[in-house]
Amino acid sequence: MSAKKRILIAAEKLFTTKGYENVSVREIAKEADTSHTSIYVYYKTKWQLLVSLAAPPLEQLLHELKQDMSLVEVAKHYVRFGLVHRHLYELYITFHGSRVDEESEDFLNQIRIQLFEQLRTILSSETTKDADTLLLTRILFFQLHGTIMTYVNSEEDFETIGARVMPLVEVAVEKIVRGE
Repeated sequence: MSAKKRILIAAEKLFTTKGYENVSVREIAKEADTSHTSIYVYYKTKWQLLVSLAAPPLEQLLHELKQDMSLVEVAKHYVRFGLVHRHLYELYITFHGSRVDEESEDFLNQIRIQLFEQLRTILSSETTKDADTLLLTRILFFQLHGTIMTYVNSEEDFETIGARVMPLVEVAVEKIVRGE
């Protein structure tokens, strides 16, 4: 296995168990069985290492959410993603996040904003024309995010959690769309 791959695996493991801010580049290097200077060959900063770890699954999620799905299906898909990646979800979605209604120079935040905009686009196609879609999309995001965050430290498997929460996600989305 290449050193670059070992570094990503080590970073994912340590970020999951200790948290991003509690892990040093030296710890990642030790876990990856490489020197800390070799990490800087591939990644200029620890943040760039996180971006390299988070961007592929977020880009894949964005691609999937752009498929022809209803808002309920998109919401369930988003929750599924969050629960499957729950040990890194907070890093992927909120860590050093920017506002969704402002442009960002950061690549990770650009993907996050695109995810939010995709939710907004689908929601606007399913609500009345005079609805405040930014407000409703924020409410929807907070609903989905809160559902995922409830289980970030759970050791239950996805199927068990999903069976319990997906019906609730469906009802919540339908109520948001109807303005209830």
